[in-house]
Amino acid sequence: MKSLSSKLLQMGLLLLVGIILGAGIVFFGRDLLFENGLQEHQGEKQRGKTGGKIVLDKIPVRLYFGGPDENSLEVEVGEIQKPSSTEESVRLVVERLLLGPRHLVSVIPKDTKIKNVYFDGKKTVYLNFSMELSKGHPGGAKIERLTIFSITNTVIANNPYVQEVKFLVGGKEIDTFAGHVNTYNPFRFNPTVVSQN
Repeated sequence: MKSLSSKLLQMGLLLLVGIILGAGIVFFGRDLLFENGLQEHQGEKQRGKTGGKIVLDKIPVRLYFGGPDENSLEVEVGEIQKPSSTEESVRLVVERLLLGPRHLVSVIPKDTKIKNVYFDGKKTVYLNFSMELSKGHPGGAKIERLTIFSITNTVIANNPYVQEVKFLVGGKEIDTFAGHVNTYNPFRFNPTVVSQN
């Protein structure tokens, strides 16, 4: 009789442990499913968590900087956060360009900031820069041209919907950055200023 009640007690305990484990799996499994569904719903912006920090999806971008001789542009690969729109993509790639190169030469005046980006939905993106783009520019036709196409080529190379770049400074159209190259009309990608090395 004692062994039968002992066996029933053991079976009852095993059943209780099984119920607790099952409930835990259901409860925590539901949380994991909810968390995964939330991540998918947010456009998979999160890959996971590392050390308490959210890891965002990054994409590679082609950045056009001045070559060592400052006679042409060369490509350096960088990364930006994965954008959700054309305007965000343009803003992120220009901000990355403004951070400067790792190995090449920046042809954009120091402290230049991108203030606004507007995409007309057809082919032209309007970039409104801070006054430093014009006021801080050293001038010279060659450097002005490299500045224009450093930005233009970077934007167009990384945004398939953009075909032209229009420059604004301080919210206004400008005729030139520093007196040598007319910037009133939009610019297209220019492969002739890119080094073939």
